[in-house]
Parts: sequence; C-alpha cells; structure tokens
Amino acid sequence: MGVLVGQLRFLRTINSQSQSLKTHLWWGFFGKCPRCGKGGIFFNGLSIREKCPACELNLIAHDVGDGPAVAATFFVGILALATALWLEFTYQPHMWVHFVVAVPVVGLGSFLFLRPLKGILVSMQYRFRDVEQDDENLGQM
Repeated sequence: MGVLVGQLRFLRTINSQSQSLKTHLWWGFFGKCPRCGKGGIFFNGLSIREKCPACELNLIAHDVGDGPAVAATFFVGILALATALWLEFTYQPHMWVHFVVAVPVVGLGSFLFLRPLKGILVSMQYRFRDVEQDDENLGQM
C-alpha cells in the first residue's frame, strides 16, 4: 500500500487558481509562463529559463524530456515525406533537388514545431501536476 501511495502523490487535481485548459494551451503555444501568462519561458531558442521573469515560477521543475522532440519528429517526418513524394511524382527531379528541398523542410520544420510543443507540454505539466510543492521529492517514486 505504501508503494502505491508514493506513486500516486504526483497525480494531483487541477490547481484551483489555475486558468482554463484553453488558456494554458495558448500560453504554452506562445511560450508564456503557465502561471501568469506574462513572462517568457524560453531563452536562446529552445532552452527553458530557470524562473519566470514576471512571477518567479520555478520552471526547472517542469522537465518535459524528449516528448516534444518525438512529436515534432513525427510531424516533420510526415511533412518531409509528403513533400518528397509530391516532388518526385510531379516533377521527377534529380536527387540533389530532393536534398536541397528536404534539408530546409526538416531543419526549419523541426524548430518551428518543437518550440510550441515544448511550451504546451510545460504548461500542461504545470496545470495537471503540481511540482512546486514536490521540489524536494522530484525524480523519486
């Protein structure tokens, strides 16, 4: 029973002072703080700040891991494959044309998908998992 209770401590109800789900999704999409919606959560492209500049929310506790990268890879892979197939069956170009088209599609697409997905995941983690009160127990089950 003690093991089950220890594992369930991370399953929380929604924060009572939390905004609506739609608001959290928008704030995450635009990289805003999940608590106040004012401060940005990113610096240097895709790195998450340690604290929100507006409300001092500890953002380090909201570790999103590889989830956004995997989702972005699936989205961009489908887009790159569709573009390559359309290009091949429509124009039948040389192989170097595929390379010239695929590199920007994959590179730019990955960056454009990864940032909003990472922001949304941080925001959803704030909404559904109250890690602020579990900072000393993070990573323990």
